[in-house]
Amino acid sequence: MVATLPRGIEEGIAPFKFSRMCGKMPVMKNLKYINNRCDMKKIIRAALLPLVVVLAFCSCTKYEKVGGGGNDGEKVFDILTADNFAVNAGEKNVFKIGRSQDGYRWLLDGREVSTASTYEFTPVKQGTYAITLETSAGKYECSVDVLRPVTDNSSKWISDIVEYRPAPGQFINASSWGTYERARSIIGEQPELGERGGVSLGGFGGYIIFKFDHTVVNQNGYDFVIRGNAFDGSSEPGAVMVAFDRNGNGVPDDDEWYELAGETYNPASGGYEYTVKKNFTVTYTRPDDISKAVDVSWSASDGTSGYIYANVFHSQPYWPLFVDGDPAHMTFTGTCLSNLSIDRSEEMGMEGEYWYSAAAGKGYADNYSEEYDDIVNLDPQTARSNKFDISNAVDAQGNKVRLSGADFIKVYTCINQSSGWLGEGSTEVCGAISLTSGPLSGQSDPYASGEGSTEVCGAISLSAKKKFLCF
Repeated sequence: MVATLPRGIEEGIAPFKFSRMCGKMPVMKNLKYINNRCDMKKIIRAALLPLVVVLAFCSCTKYEKVGGGGNDGEKVFDILTADNFAVNAGEKNVFKIGRSQDGYRWLLDGREVSTASTYEFTPVKQGTYAITLETSAGKYECSVDVLRPVTDNSSKWISDIVEYRPAPGQFINASSWGTYERARSIIGEQPELGERGGVSLGGFGGYIIFKFDHTVVNQNGYDFVIRGNAFDGSSEPGAVMVAFDRNGNGVPDDDEWYELAGETYNPASGGYEYTVKKNFTVTYTRPDDISKAVDVSWSASDGTSGYIYANVFHSQPYWPLFVDGDPAHMTFTGTCLSNLSIDRSEEMGMEGEYWYSAAAGKGYADNYSEEYDDIVNLDPQTARSNKFDISNAVDAQGNKVRLSGADFIKVYTCINQSSGWLGEGSTEVCGAISLTSGPLSGQSDPYASGEGSTEVCGAISLSAKKKFLCF
Protein backbone atom coordinates (compact mmCIF):
# COMPACT_ATOMS: atom_id res chain seq x y z
CA MET A 1 0.00 0.00 0.00
CA VAL A 2 1.35 3.38 -0.93
CA ALA A 3 0.28 6.93 -0.27
CA THR A 4 1.32 10.48 -0.92
CA LEU A 5 3.00 12.48 1.78
CA PRO A 6 0.46 14.22 4.04
CA ARG A 7 0.43 17.99 4.36
CA GLY A 8 3.29 19.14 6.54
CA ILE A 9 5.64 16.37 5.47
CA GLU A 10 7.55 17.63 2.50
CA GLU A 11 9.00 15.75 -0.44
CA GLY A 12 12.66 14.94 -0.42
CA ILE A 13 12.66 13.21 3.01
CA ALA A 14 14.55 9.97 2.86
CA PRO A 15 12.20 6.99 3.48
CA PHE A 16 12.94 5.50 6.90
CA LYS A 17 11.19 3.14 9.33
CA PHE A 18 7.69 4.21 8.27
CA SER A 19 8.27 2.46 4.94
CA ARG A 20 7.60 -0.91 6.53
CA MET A 21 3.96 -0.02 7.03
CA CYS A 22 3.18 0.47 3.36
CA GLY A 23 5.64 -1.76 1.57
CA LYS A 24 9.29 -1.51 0.68
CA MET A 25 10.99 1.37 -1.03
CA PRO A 26 14.48 1.23 -2.53
CA VAL A 27 17.21 2.93 -0.55
CA MET A 28 19.08 5.60 -2.48
CA LYS A 29 22.75 5.41 -1.60
CA ASN A 30 25.42 7.98 -2.39
CA LEU A 31 22.77 10.23 -3.90
CA LYS A 32 22.70 13.87 -2.86
CA TYR A 33 19.37 15.55 -2.99
CA ILE A 34 17.89 18.73 -1.69
CA ASN A 35 14.60 20.65 -1.55
CA ASN A 36 12.05 20.65 1.18
CA ARG A 37 14.24 19.15 3.90
CA CYS A 38 12.71 18.89 7.33
CA ASP A 39 14.33 18.51 10.70
CA MET A 40 13.26 15.65 12.93
CA LYS A 41 10.95 17.83 15.02
CA LYS A 42 8.96 18.80 11.95
CA ILE A 43 8.82 15.20 10.80
CA ILE A 44 7.55 13.97 14.16
CA ARG A 45 5.00 16.78 14.44
CA ALA A 46 3.65 16.33 10.92
CA ALA A 47 3.76 12.54 10.94
CA LEU A 48 2.09 11.93 14.32
CA LEU A 49 -1.56 12.06 13.28
CA PRO A 50 -1.18 10.22 9.93
CA LEU A 51 0.90 7.59 11.72
CA VAL A 52 -1.92 6.90 14.18
CA VAL A 53 -4.33 6.54 11.27
CA VAL A 54 -1.96 4.15 9.53
CA LEU A 55 -1.63 2.00 12.63
CA ALA A 56 -5.39 1.90 13.12
CA PHE A 57 -6.52 1.32 9.56
CA CYS A 58 -3.36 0.09 7.80
CA SER A 59 -3.71 2.82 5.20
CA CYS A 60 -1.82 5.94 4.16
CA THR A 61 -2.97 9.56 3.87
CA LYS A 62 -3.31 11.27 0.50
CA TYR A 63 -2.84 14.92 -0.36
CA GLU A 64 -6.07 16.89 -0.23
CA LYS A 65 -6.99 19.36 -2.93
CA VAL A 66 -7.30 23.04 -2.18
CA GLY A 67 -10.82 23.50 -0.80
CA GLY A 68 -13.09 20.83 0.61
CA GLY A 69 -14.20 17.92 -1.54
CA GLY A 70 -17.65 18.06 -3.16
CA ASN A 71 -19.45 15.87 -5.66
CA ASP A 72 -17.69 14.58 -8.79
CA GLY A 73 -14.31 15.87 -7.65
CA GLU A 74 -15.47 19.47 -7.38
CA LYS A 75 -13.87 21.74 -4.79
CA VAL A 76 -16.02 23.62 -2.30
CA PHE A 77 -14.98 26.96 -0.79
CA ASP A 78 -16.51 29.04 1.97
CA ILE A 79 -16.16 32.66 0.92
CA LEU A 80 -15.88 33.63 4.59
CA THR A 81 -12.47 31.97 4.79
CA ALA A 82 -11.32 31.53 1.18
CA ASP A 83 -8.99 34.18 -0.22
CA ASN A 84 -5.93 34.40 -2.46
CA PHE A 85 -5.77 30.80 -3.59
CA ALA A 86 -5.29 28.93 -6.86
CA VAL A 87 -7.35 26.49 -8.90
CA ASN A 88 -6.82 24.86 -12.29
CA ALA A 89 -8.57 25.91 -15.47
CA GLY A 90 -11.35 23.48 -16.37
CA GLU A 91 -12.02 22.39 -12.80
CA LYS A 92 -15.42 22.86 -11.13
CA ASN A 93 -15.39 24.95 -7.95
CA VAL A 94 -18.40 25.66 -5.74
CA PHE A 95 -18.54 28.78 -3.59
CA LYS A 96 -20.89 29.08 -0.65
CA ILE A 97 -21.14 30.97 2.61
CA GLY A 98 -20.93 29.17 5.92
CA ARG A 99 -23.84 30.96 7.62
CA SER A 100 -27.47 31.57 6.77
CA GLN A 101 -28.13 34.76 4.78
CA ASP A 102 -31.07 36.56 3.16
CA GLY A 103 -30.64 37.24 -0.52
CA TYR A 104 -27.63 36.21 -2.58
CA ARG A 105 -25.92 38.10 -5.38
CA TRP A 106 -22.72 36.58 -6.75
CA LEU A 107 -20.44 38.69 -8.94
CA LEU A 108 -17.45 37.66 -11.04
CA ASP A 109 -15.12 40.58 -11.75
CA GLY A 110 -18.01 42.93 -10.95
CA ARG A 111 -20.56 41.19 -13.21
CA GLU A 112 -23.56 39.40 -11.68
CA VAL A 113 -23.42 35.65 -12.35
CA SER A 114 -25.84 34.05 -9.87
CA THR A 115 -28.53 34.71 -7.27
CA ALA A 116 -28.51 31.19 -5.82
CA SER A 117 -27.11 30.33 -2.40
CA THR A 118 -24.04 28.79 -4.08
CA TYR A 119 -22.02 29.72 -7.14
CA GLU A 120 -20.41 27.18 -9.48
CA PHE A 121 -17.18 28.55 -10.95
CA THR A 122 -15.61 26.50 -13.75
CA PRO A 123 -13.01 28.78 -15.34
CA VAL A 124 -12.04 28.15 -18.93
CA LYS A 125 -9.38 30.84 -19.19
CA GLN A 126 -6.33 31.40 -17.04
CA GLY A 127 -6.02 34.59 -15.04
CA THR A 128 -6.87 36.28 -11.74
CA TYR A 129 -10.56 36.62 -10.88
CA ALA A 130 -12.44 38.54 -8.18
CA ILE A 131 -15.45 36.72 -6.71
CA THR A 132 -17.89 38.77 -4.63
CA LEU A 133 -21.00 37.80 -2.66
CA GLU A 134 -23.49 40.46 -1.65
CA THR A 135 -26.18 39.58 0.91
CA SER A 136 -28.44 41.41 3.31
CA ALA A 137 -25.78 40.93 5.97
CA GLY A 138 -22.84 42.31 4.06
CA LYS A 139 -20.33 41.98 1.25
CA TYR A 140 -17.70 39.23 0.98
CA GLU A 141 -14.82 39.04 -1.49
CA CYS A 142 -12.01 36.71 -2.48
CA SER A 143 -9.37 36.54 -5.21
CA VAL A 144 -8.74 33.38 -7.25
CA ASP A 145 -5.75 32.63 -9.49
CA VAL A 146 -6.61 30.20 -12.29
CA LEU A 147 -3.59 28.23 -13.47
CA ARG A 148 -2.75 26.31 -16.63
CA PRO A 149 -3.05 22.77 -15.25
CA VAL A 150 -0.59 19.91 -15.28
CA THR A 151 -1.98 17.04 -17.38
CA ASP A 152 -0.87 13.48 -18.07
CA ASN A 153 0.86 14.81 -21.19
CA SER A 154 2.65 17.68 -19.48
CA SER A 155 6.42 17.94 -19.79
CA LYS A 156 8.85 19.16 -17.18
CA TRP A 157 10.99 20.73 -19.91
CA ILE A 158 10.72 24.12 -21.63
CA SER A 159 7.89 24.15 -24.19
CA ASP A 160 8.60 27.41 -26.03
CA ILE A 161 10.91 30.42 -26.31
CA VAL A 162 8.88 33.62 -25.97
CA GLU A 163 11.72 36.05 -26.73
CA TYR A 164 15.50 35.99 -27.16
CA ARG A 165 17.20 39.39 -27.09
CA PRO A 166 20.89 39.10 -26.27
CA ALA A 167 23.24 41.99 -25.62
CA PRO A 168 26.40 42.21 -27.75
CA GLY A 169 29.00 39.57 -26.94
CA GLN A 170 31.70 37.29 -28.27
CA PHE A 171 29.30 34.34 -28.71
CA ILE A 172 26.51 36.29 -30.41
CA ASN A 173 25.87 35.33 -34.06
CA ALA A 174 27.97 32.20 -33.53
CA SER A 175 25.98 29.06 -34.36
CA SER A 176 27.31 27.27 -31.28
CA TRP A 177 25.88 29.71 -28.72
CA GLY A 178 24.32 32.91 -30.04
CA THR A 179 21.56 32.60 -32.65
CA TYR A 180 17.78 32.45 -32.44
CA GLU A 181 17.91 28.85 -33.67
CA ARG A 182 20.35 28.11 -30.88
CA ALA A 183 17.97 29.63 -28.34
CA ARG A 184 15.24 27.25 -29.48
CA SER A 185 17.55 24.29 -28.97
CA ILE A 186 16.85 24.41 -25.22
CA ILE A 187 13.19 23.52 -25.83
CA GLY A 188 12.30 19.99 -24.76
CA GLU A 189 14.34 17.33 -23.09
CA GLN A 190 18.03 18.15 -22.74
CA PRO A 191 20.69 15.42 -22.69
CA GLU A 192 23.79 15.60 -20.57
CA LEU A 193 25.48 18.99 -20.68
CA GLY A 194 27.98 19.18 -23.54
CA GLU A 195 25.96 17.16 -26.05
CA ARG A 196 23.77 20.08 -27.11
CA GLY A 197 25.13 23.00 -25.13
CA GLY A 198 22.95 26.06 -24.54
CA VAL A 199 22.51 29.69 -25.49
CA SER A 200 24.47 32.82 -24.56
CA LEU A 201 22.78 36.02 -23.40
CA GLY A 202 25.74 38.29 -24.17
CA GLY A 203 26.76 41.19 -21.93
CA PHE A 204 24.77 42.95 -19.22
CA GLY A 205 21.01 42.95 -19.75
CA GLY A 206 20.81 40.40 -22.57
CA TYR A 207 17.90 38.06 -21.89
CA ILE A 208 15.79 35.08 -22.83
CA ILE A 209 12.13 34.43 -21.90
CA PHE A 210 10.73 30.91 -21.94
CA LYS A 211 7.69 29.03 -20.69
CA PHE A 212 6.40 25.54 -19.93
CA ASP A 213 3.16 23.87 -21.05
CA HIS A 214 1.70 24.52 -17.60
CA THR A 215 1.89 27.08 -14.84
CA VAL A 216 4.90 26.41 -12.60
CA VAL A 217 3.19 26.22 -9.22
CA ASN A 218 4.58 28.08 -6.23
CA GLN A 219 4.86 25.14 -3.84
CA ASN A 220 6.87 24.50 -0.70
CA GLY A 221 10.60 24.68 -1.49
CA TYR A 222 12.05 24.89 -4.98
CA ASP A 223 9.74 25.29 -7.98
CA PHE A 224 12.07 25.06 -10.99
CA VAL A 225 15.73 24.72 -11.86
CA ILE A 226 17.83 26.29 -14.62
CA ARG A 227 20.82 24.42 -15.93
CA GLY A 228 24.03 26.20 -16.86
CA ASN A 229 27.71 25.50 -17.50
CA ALA A 230 29.21 27.04 -14.36
CA PHE A 231 31.97 25.51 -12.27
CA ASP A 232 34.15 26.73 -9.43
CA GLY A 233 35.95 29.81 -10.73
CA SER A 234 33.66 30.26 -13.73
CA SER A 235 30.37 31.87 -12.72
CA GLU A 236 28.50 34.31 -14.94
CA PRO A 237 25.37 35.01 -12.91
CA GLY A 238 22.05 35.80 -14.48
CA ALA A 239 19.13 37.31 -12.60
CA VAL A 240 15.80 35.49 -12.86
CA MET A 241 12.35 37.05 -13.16
CA VAL A 242 8.92 35.41 -13.21
CA ALA A 243 5.49 36.48 -14.45
CA PHE A 244 2.02 35.07 -13.77
CA ASP A 245 -0.42 35.66 -16.64
CA ARG A 246 -3.01 37.55 -14.58
CA ASN A 247 -5.13 38.69 -17.52
CA GLY A 248 -4.84 35.39 -19.40
CA ASN A 249 -3.73 36.99 -22.68
CA GLY A 250 -0.93 34.46 -23.19
CA VAL A 251 1.92 36.98 -23.17
CA PRO A 252 4.06 38.44 -20.36
CA ASP A 253 2.95 42.03 -19.83
CA ASP A 254 5.37 44.59 -18.45
CA ASP A 255 3.45 44.96 -15.17
CA GLU A 256 3.52 41.22 -14.46
CA TRP A 257 7.29 40.75 -13.99
CA TYR A 258 8.89 40.19 -10.57
CA GLU A 259 12.52 39.45 -9.82
CA LEU A 260 13.49 36.50 -7.65
CA ALA A 261 15.72 38.07 -5.03
CA GLY A 262 19.01 36.20 -4.79
CA GLU A 263 21.19 36.17 -1.70
CA THR A 264 23.02 39.27 -2.93
CA TYR A 265 19.88 41.26 -3.82
CA ASN A 266 20.41 43.05 -0.50
CA PRO A 267 24.13 42.35 0.10
CA ALA A 268 24.30 43.87 3.58
CA SER A 269 21.68 41.49 4.95
CA GLY A 270 23.74 38.51 3.84
CA GLY A 271 27.09 39.84 5.00
CA TYR A 272 28.35 40.44 1.46
CA GLU A 273 30.85 43.26 1.09
CA TYR A 274 30.15 44.35 -2.46
CA THR A 275 27.41 46.59 -3.78
CA VAL A 276 24.45 45.86 -6.01
CA LYS A 277 23.11 48.46 -8.44
CA LYS A 278 19.32 48.46 -8.87
CA ASN A 279 17.68 49.86 -12.01
CA PHE A 280 21.09 49.94 -13.68
CA THR A 281 20.87 50.84 -17.37
CA VAL A 282 23.39 50.10 -20.12
CA THR A 283 23.09 51.35 -23.70
CA TYR A 284 25.12 49.68 -26.45
CA THR A 285 25.89 51.48 -29.72
CA ARG A 286 26.04 49.59 -33.00
CA PRO A 287 29.50 49.87 -34.57
CA ASP A 288 29.88 51.18 -38.11
CA ASP A 289 31.30 47.87 -39.31
CA ILE A 290 29.08 44.91 -38.40
CA SER A 291 30.63 42.48 -40.87
CA LYS A 292 33.30 41.25 -38.45
CA ALA A 293 34.41 41.32 -34.83
CA VAL A 294 35.00 44.89 -33.65
CA ASP A 295 34.70 46.53 -30.23
CA VAL A 296 31.16 47.51 -29.21
CA SER A 297 30.88 50.63 -27.03
CA TRP A 298 28.51 51.01 -24.09
CA SER A 299 27.53 53.73 -21.63
CA ALA A 300 25.78 53.24 -18.28
CA SER A 301 23.37 55.16 -16.09
CA ASP A 302 26.02 55.62 -13.38
CA GLY A 303 28.24 57.59 -15.76
CA THR A 304 30.64 54.77 -16.60
CA SER A 305 31.41 53.62 -20.12
CA GLY A 306 33.47 51.00 -21.86
CA TYR A 307 33.57 48.32 -24.56
CA ILE A 308 32.68 44.75 -25.29
CA TYR A 309 36.13 43.99 -26.67
CA ALA A 310 36.70 41.83 -29.71
CA ASN A 311 39.15 38.99 -29.11
CA VAL A 312 41.19 36.56 -31.19
CA PHE A 313 38.92 33.59 -30.46
CA HIS A 314 35.75 34.88 -32.16
CA SER A 315 35.87 36.68 -35.50
CA GLN A 316 32.12 37.03 -36.23
CA PRO A 317 30.34 40.34 -35.50
CA TYR A 318 29.44 40.76 -31.82
CA TRP A 319 26.43 43.00 -32.49
CA PRO A 320 23.21 40.88 -32.66
CA LEU A 321 22.32 40.82 -36.37
CA PHE A 322 18.99 39.01 -35.95
CA VAL A 323 17.31 41.49 -33.57
CA ASP A 324 14.09 42.94 -34.99
CA GLY A 325 14.29 46.48 -36.33
CA ASP A 326 18.07 46.57 -36.79
CA PRO A 327 18.43 49.13 -33.98
CA ALA A 328 21.31 51.60 -33.78
CA HIS A 329 21.24 51.29 -29.99
CA MET A 330 20.21 48.57 -27.56
CA THR A 331 19.28 49.50 -23.99
CA PHE A 332 18.83 47.16 -21.02
CA THR A 333 17.85 47.87 -17.41
CA GLY A 334 18.06 45.60 -14.38
CA THR A 335 19.97 44.59 -11.28
CA CYS A 336 23.75 44.66 -11.71
CA LEU A 337 26.04 42.77 -9.34
CA SER A 338 29.57 43.94 -8.60
CA ASN A 339 32.51 42.77 -10.68
CA LEU A 340 33.22 39.21 -9.58
CA SER A 341 36.13 38.52 -11.94
CA ILE A 342 39.66 38.59 -10.50
CA ASP A 343 43.08 38.14 -12.12
CA ARG A 344 44.78 35.70 -9.73
CA SER A 345 47.98 35.19 -11.73
CA GLU A 346 50.18 36.93 -9.14
CA GLU A 347 48.55 35.02 -6.30
CA MET A 348 49.04 31.74 -8.18
CA GLY A 349 52.63 32.61 -9.16
CA MET A 350 51.77 32.38 -12.84
CA GLU A 351 52.81 34.42 -15.86
CA GLY A 352 50.13 36.08 -17.93
CA GLU A 353 46.53 36.32 -16.75
CA TYR A 354 44.64 33.78 -14.65
CA TRP A 355 41.02 34.91 -14.41
CA TYR A 356 38.81 33.61 -11.62
CA SER A 357 35.12 34.47 -11.88
CA ALA A 358 33.75 34.18 -8.36
CA ALA A 359 30.18 33.13 -7.64
CA ALA A 360 27.45 35.42 -6.40
CA GLY A 361 25.18 34.19 -3.62
CA LYS A 362 22.46 31.64 -4.31
CA GLY A 363 19.51 32.59 -6.45
CA TYR A 364 21.17 33.30 -9.82
CA ALA A 365 21.45 31.28 -13.04
CA ASP A 366 24.77 29.99 -14.40
CA ASN A 367 26.29 30.58 -10.98
CA TYR A 368 28.33 27.99 -9.10
CA SER A 369 27.28 27.24 -5.52
CA GLU A 370 27.51 24.48 -2.94
CA GLU A 371 24.18 23.08 -4.16
CA TYR A 372 24.91 23.39 -7.89
CA ASP A 373 25.64 19.69 -8.36
CA ASP A 374 22.86 18.53 -6.02
CA ILE A 375 19.61 17.12 -7.37
CA VAL A 376 16.00 17.92 -6.49
CA ASN A 377 13.15 15.47 -5.87
CA LEU A 378 15.46 12.51 -6.59
CA ASP A 379 15.66 13.61 -10.25
CA PRO A 380 19.23 13.24 -11.61
CA GLN A 381 18.39 15.62 -14.47
CA THR A 382 18.23 18.49 -12.00
CA ALA A 383 21.99 18.25 -11.32
CA ARG A 384 24.33 20.98 -12.58
CA SER A 385 21.64 23.58 -12.08
CA ASN A 386 20.59 26.55 -9.99
CA LYS A 387 17.43 26.09 -7.94
CA PHE A 388 14.67 28.71 -7.65
CA ASP A 389 11.74 29.39 -5.33
CA ILE A 390 8.93 31.62 -6.62
CA SER A 391 8.33 32.71 -3.03
CA ASN A 392 11.45 34.91 -3.38
CA ALA A 393 9.65 37.22 -5.82
CA VAL A 394 9.92 40.94 -5.07
CA ASP A 395 8.51 44.06 -6.71
CA ALA A 396 10.51 47.02 -8.02
CA GLN A 397 10.79 48.40 -4.48
CA GLY A 398 12.10 45.11 -3.10
CA ASN A 399 8.86 44.18 -1.32
CA LYS A 400 7.84 40.53 -1.14
CA VAL A 401 5.13 39.55 -3.61
CA ARG A 402 2.72 36.62 -3.34
CA LEU A 403 2.44 34.64 -6.58
CA SER A 404 0.49 31.41 -7.08
CA GLY A 405 2.82 30.40 -9.87
CA ALA A 406 4.82 31.48 -12.91
CA ASP A 407 3.81 31.25 -16.57
CA PHE A 408 6.90 32.97 -17.96
CA ILE A 409 10.51 32.93 -16.79
CA LYS A 410 13.12 35.48 -17.82
CA VAL A 411 16.88 35.19 -17.35
CA TYR A 412 19.18 38.15 -17.99
CA THR A 413 22.91 38.74 -17.53
CA CYS A 414 23.27 40.74 -14.31
CA ILE A 415 27.00 41.46 -14.42
CA ASN A 416 28.85 44.10 -16.42
CA GLN A 417 32.42 42.89 -16.34
CA SER A 418 35.37 41.93 -18.52
CA SER A 419 37.93 39.23 -17.85
CA GLY A 420 40.83 40.23 -20.07
CA TRP A 421 41.48 37.70 -22.81
CA LEU A 422 38.44 35.65 -21.68
CA GLY A 423 36.14 38.46 -22.74
CA GLU A 424 32.93 39.83 -21.28
CA GLY A 425 30.84 38.11 -18.64
CA SER A 426 27.71 36.63 -20.15
CA THR A 427 25.16 34.15 -18.80
CA GLU A 428 24.53 30.84 -20.52
CA VAL A 429 21.26 28.93 -20.21
CA CYS A 430 21.44 25.20 -20.90
CA GLY A 431 17.87 24.11 -20.16
CA ALA A 432 15.23 24.32 -17.44
CA ILE A 433 13.00 21.89 -15.54
CA SER A 434 9.65 22.62 -13.93
CA LEU A 435 9.19 20.83 -10.64
CA THR A 436 5.42 20.94 -11.18
CA SER A 437 5.22 18.49 -14.08
CA GLY A 438 4.85 14.73 -13.74
CA PRO A 439 6.59 11.98 -15.73
CA LEU A 440 7.01 12.79 -19.39
CA SER A 441 4.39 11.26 -21.64
CA GLY A 442 5.79 8.45 -23.76
CA GLN A 443 9.11 8.36 -21.94
CA SER A 444 9.97 4.98 -20.47
CA ASP A 445 12.26 6.41 -17.82
CA PRO A 446 11.04 9.82 -16.63
CA TYR A 447 14.26 10.38 -14.67
CA ALA A 448 16.73 9.47 -17.38
CA SER A 449 19.30 12.17 -17.89
CA GLY A 450 18.64 14.60 -19.88
CA GLU A 451 32.22 31.55 -20.61
CA GLY A 452 32.63 35.42 -20.15
CA SER A 453 28.87 35.49 -20.90
CA THR A 454 25.74 34.09 -19.31
CA GLU A 455 24.34 31.16 -21.26
CA VAL A 456 21.02 29.47 -20.54
CA CYS A 457 21.28 25.75 -21.14
CA GLY A 458 17.79 24.53 -20.30
CA ALA A 459 15.34 24.65 -17.41
CA ILE A 460 13.20 22.22 -15.44
CA SER A 461 9.87 22.90 -13.66
CA LEU A 462 9.59 21.36 -10.21
CA SER A 463 5.80 21.44 -9.93
CA ALA A 464 5.54 17.73 -10.61
CA LYS A 465 2.57 15.69 -9.62
CA LYS A 466 3.40 14.39 -6.18
CA LYS A 467 5.35 11.18 -6.19
CA PHE A 468 3.88 8.36 -4.13
CA LEU A 469 6.00 7.51 -1.12
CA CYS A 470 5.45 5.10 1.72
CA PHE A 471 6.15 6.00 5.32
